[in-house]
Amino acid sequence: MDGVATPASIKLLHLSDLHLGLEQQDWMWPTFRSQFYEDLVSLHRRAGPWDVVIFSGDLTQRGSAAEFEKLTELLSGLWSQFKILGSDPKLVVVPGNHDLERPKEMDPTGRVMAQWWNDAAVRDDFWKSNSSVYRIAVSEWFKNFESWHERLSEVIPMAPFTRGLLPGDIAVTIEKGSQRLGIVGLNSAWLQNAGGDFQGRLCVHPRQLMEVTGDDPDAWGKKHDSCLLVTHHPVDWLHPEARKDWAAEIYTPGRFDAHLYGHMHEGRSITESISGGQSRISVQAASLFGLEHFGSDKVDRNHGYSVIQVPVKQGVRGIRIWPRTVNMRADGSRRLGADQNWTLVDDTYCDITFQAGAIVEAEFESSGSDSLDLTSGIKEVLMRLVRPGAVSEAHAAVRKSEQTLFLAALRETRKAWLVADWGLGGDEFIQCVQQQMLGRRGSIYYLDLHNYRNQEEVLQGLPERIGCGFAALCSGLSEEGEAILVLDEIDLSLDAGSSLTGGTLSLAQQIDGLVQVILDFCPELSVVVRSRLASNASSMRVVELGALDEADTAQYVSLHQKGSVHLASHDAVLRLHRHTDGIPSRIDSILRDLQIVGLKGLFELDSDVAGKHAESREASPALVRTIQALAASREDTDSRSFSLLKVLSMFPQGEQLFRVKRFFGARAFYPVHASRLLELNLVDVVTIKSLEEKYTFSEQGSALVVRRAAREFVVQSLSSVEHRTLSAKALALYFGDDWELRGIRPPTYLKFKDSQCDMREIGNACTMVLRATRAATETGKIENIRSALALATSFAAQLRAGDHFRSVAGLYEDLLQMHESAGSGLDLNPARIQYAKALRMIGEYARARDLLRQCEGSVTTKAQKQDVLLNLAFISESQDEDSAETVDLARRAERVDPKSNHGLQAKSIIIRNDDSYQLDRDNQLKKVQEDAVKRKAFILSNNLMIDRAETMVDAESKKLLLKNVIQTARREGDSYNLVRASLKLARIGLNESGVLTAEQISDCTRAYEYLYNQRIDNLFGICHGVLWDSFLANGDGENLLHLFRHSSLIWRLRGQMKVESKYVEKLLPVVGKQVGSGVLNADRKLLYFMTRSIQLASDMPAASLELQASRVV
Repeated sequence: MDGVATPASIKLLHLSDLHLGLEQQDWMWPTFRSQFYEDLVSLHRRAGPWDVVIFSGDLTQRGSAAEFEKLTELLSGLWSQFKILGSDPKLVVVPGNHDLERPKEMDPTGRVMAQWWNDAAVRDDFWKSNSSVYRIAVSEWFKNFESWHERLSEVIPMAPFTRGLLPGDIAVTIEKGSQRLGIVGLNSAWLQNAGGDFQGRLCVHPRQLMEVTGDDPDAWGKKHDSCLLVTHHPVDWLHPEARKDWAAEIYTPGRFDAHLYGHMHEGRSITESISGGQSRISVQAASLFGLEHFGSDKVDRNHGYSVIQVPVKQGVRGIRIWPRTVNMRADGSRRLGADQNWTLVDDTYCDITFQAGAIVEAEFESSGSDSLDLTSGIKEVLMRLVRPGAVSEAHAAVRKSEQTLFLAALRETRKAWLVADWGLGGDEFIQCVQQQMLGRRGSIYYLDLHNYRNQEEVLQGLPERIGCGFAALCSGLSEEGEAILVLDEIDLSLDAGSSLTGGTLSLAQQIDGLVQVILDFCPELSVVVRSRLASNASSMRVVELGALDEADTAQYVSLHQKGSVHLASHDAVLRLHRHTDGIPSRIDSILRDLQIVGLKGLFELDSDVAGKHAESREASPALVRTIQALAASREDTDSRSFSLLKVLSMFPQGEQLFRVKRFFGARAFYPVHASRLLELNLVDVVTIKSLEEKYTFSEQGSALVVRRAAREFVVQSLSSVEHRTLSAKALALYFGDDWELRGIRPPTYLKFKDSQCDMREIGNACTMVLRATRAATETGKIENIRSALALATSFAAQLRAGDHFRSVAGLYEDLLQMHESAGSGLDLNPARIQYAKALRMIGEYARARDLLRQCEGSVTTKAQKQDVLLNLAFISESQDEDSAETVDLARRAERVDPKSNHGLQAKSIIIRNDDSYQLDRDNQLKKVQEDAVKRKAFILSNNLMIDRAETMVDAESKKLLLKNVIQTARREGDSYNLVRASLKLARIGLNESGVLTAEQISDCTRAYEYLYNQRIDNLFGICHGVLWDSFLANGDGENLLHLFRHSSLIWRLRGQMKVESKYVEKLLPVVGKQVGSGVLNADRKLLYFMTRSIQLASDMPAASLELQASRVV
């Protein structure tokens, strides 16, 4: 069992011999890197966090500037992993013999230095002065190392250090609490300036130690509680004379706790005590990436590292080492684990104490103690399984249906399965459920089971992973009383099966069995299993967390520590949701950064739009491992699957495989490549649906959507050139290869002008336009910005033709901000007018008016001026303001061009609002309507027919006029008026007969889908009412529940809780029997209704609350 460090103990990673730039390392390193990162995650839980990383040389292969640049990138990635784990260690590094640029073979200085031990005059000259030609030569050989080391602090946290006599000589002090650790690093490679065997020929001189310790190493050492000495080479590589100096002047007994070094590519320790004197401890690091005999028929790959704790524990001088090495598995793969060549405690670590005349490589507890016994420290193991965190008010307020179901499962069966992807707030969800179930009692223990393929591997791997076995863990948990154990990170894609019971059990079934054993042993414990994939094989209740919908996003933001009621407003929430997909971790990041960019600059934080310019978010280690392994694979299927992943990352809302199949021409993508991404949980399959009769959905194919966290990581990993190339090809797929020359020409399957166009496709196209606009404004070139503006206005015009008003408004919210910030001087009035017209159609009158007023004085054409005045008149009329102002605006619009269609529209506004037409209004409107038909201005004609129908008394004449509108609107693609007329006709039908025809139900369900997406509130309310009354008349409880669930989202967003409560009261008598069956038997829509009923009841007066709660529960 791992002992728990005292608060003052310092933990460090000891790395050595990376040899970056080694031949063929480019294809070998990525797979090992994934294994290395994975092992860091496991070891960090038991032996972290880490305060220092000591790198004992041979970081590169040839010491070139290019290799050091690549090294910086590699270390930057490594430190990103540390930060994910919760560590941010300081780096201490000494050079090795591969970290210098060797002089040419005939270089005279190099040849003289090769005779170092044969020429005392050279030695004297070297140490005499910094101006020695030989000292200068050594500095030149290490120039690339020193230059890199000087700049590294810009990227990697470096411990403050004192420079020494030779390049790479340093002294460092690390402070943690009351503990001070001194580290001296000395260059042992400065004489190894050529190839060949240098064992017994090198030198580390006492002058090097004196220089970094102020000429008094013992006084320097006394300022520290522990001291370490670091070189690249072991002592036996020093010349015999140098070894004498080493023993007498450098590593004297008691001066250092240990000597750390590398070079030999094999992890080991040596402890030496002569004649009862104090011990000298030497720790040789394994090679992080070592290849022996490479190029022959055999390649011996040695990989490893170690974690070191100083001191072992308070009052005991020495070190604790967790040695790691690569082991071959039965299936031929490699895996990092404990180095069993060491004498280890619980197969994990080794303690080496620093004593006079004695050395103990064992645990400090009694040698007779059982590491699996509770008294041997199981409490300490459990402490390490607890994660810090408190119940978040924001998380507690959302996902109420999921919380209710999960809580019911735990209370009834003490077990439940949670499916939650990266960033969805799984930890917080569990904490919220625990708070409801246990209050302040009990802890949550997280047992990480990632990378285990069956029950046998779980049981065998626990001692190494957590420091105790399964039996000891259950024993400890049984003493904890009421608590929750989370079996975390179950990877169902690794399912290797088991034949323990004679048949083959899936991993999910094996986990079920393991859970039952735990529950039987621990009668007060509850167990949660968490995975990223749902299982159909488990007997447990499965609850799956998805992204927050817009209503939950509003609730989350309003209660968030960095949120506010302002940010929870309808428009702000829609914008936030659009740029975060409702992923809680993304919302958290956005809220943190909003104080910098503001809502208008939200796109700057969205990698779908800003690409690599968006701030890089910390990715899950499991996600990083998965993608990096896929990218590094040399299998053609994996290589092509990774390419498909990059392509799909350009489409935030996903795309169908057949559309991107030939994205790269002949190198096509096939279902096998999509299946690979599904196996790795990197993409989701989203069924494309359209609303049909009886409020059911018909499937229109499937789209592959890259999960948000994976998409962000992929985008950040792309080079700038690759990101531009992929973005351009995606844009061409939607708008044509030559859109800049010939205008946009979407393929036939993208029907932006159709009101039934898939919102997923519109979302993709909007993101691509924003991405192209941002890229253009970044260049600062006016021709690029002009092209991007033309792209946007052309696309918005097509959306407007399909009556996609909400989408046009959403597009321009971000796009206009980009153009205004660019300050290009281009005329933005056409875009502003398009934006204002869209806002007017969705009822955002104040914002629309402000934009139109902004344009009114600066428009340059008659058509624009008339458009502005006409829309101002529409807004005035819609808000029932002063009719005189409405008429004045309409007359001004008409005067601009009386013969245009806009002029005819202005005339109709005058007739509707000028009292002088009161006696003959219908006849005058009819004349304008007929004139509109002659001009083929069918939208205006339809508007006027609906207006006239509204004032008709005769029902048959009214129905005839509305049917005429429906026929014309359907033929001419006038979706908005088709919806208006269909709803009016349906309401008349309901009032007359109490039922709707099949055609009317179809029209109304299509209208509902359209209005749900466009959020045109007044028409949405009418549509909901028509469908509700129709379903209610037929006693159709299922469709009523379905309708309630969708409409509830809109009511919650608009704060219309009274409306929602009214429909809860109407629905309760219809579904009362279903409610009585209980939470665990409820389907999704019934569970939602039950949860919302209780939530709404909590806001009612006491009497109403008691009545409603009793009905629901």
